[in-house]
Amino acid sequence: MSHEIYDFAVYNRSFCCDLPAARQRRKVLNLYRRMLDTGDAPGVQMKWHCIFDQEKEYVAEAAQRGYFSLCSTNTPNLTIHGGVGDPEMVHHQPLLPKEKYVAEKGKTYVCLYNSDGDATWAVNSLQLGNWMAEERGKFKFGWDFLPLSVKLMTAQMQYFHETKTENDCFWGSVIRDRLYLLLPLA
Repeated sequence: MSHEIYDFAVYNRSFCCDLPAARQRRKVLNLYRRMLDTGDAPGVQMKWHCIFDQEKEYVAEAAQRGYFSLCSTNTPNLTIHGGVGDPEMVHHQPLLPKEKYVAEKGKTYVCLYNSDGDATWAVNSLQLGNWMAEERGKFKFGWDFLPLSVKLMTAQMQYFHETKTENDCFWGSVIRDRLYLLLPLA
């Protein structure tokens, strides 16, 4: 487990381990699978994969057992972030009526957005500093946020909502059937 989230794990009395999900380490993989099978799904698996496996193996093992993976490396003080701000605050984003979203034949549409939807570090780093770019807000652009960020990083999400422009649009990625469905965070 990355040291950045120790406070969060201890505060929430989380079970912590660092077992590889690589098929080359079958005995440990079977132990990891048994541990996931005995847990109460749905749930969250925090941190990221260990040095012995790859992201796809780590995420797949958890997903097959009802868990989603949350990349929380490089995100210190999650306990503090979750305790600052109002987690019940509702953030609204004005959207056009669905009738306005009709694609015209013969046109090509492009969606520009910044994404690492399963990572708390993206919020913590102000989207790798891109939120602070001088050009932000001068053209339509989408920003992908982990929906759980509203609870885990309440004040930071409030900051994004308070400083967004009319050209900034927020999205929450949801992985389903191996496709990314982009759902607006209203």
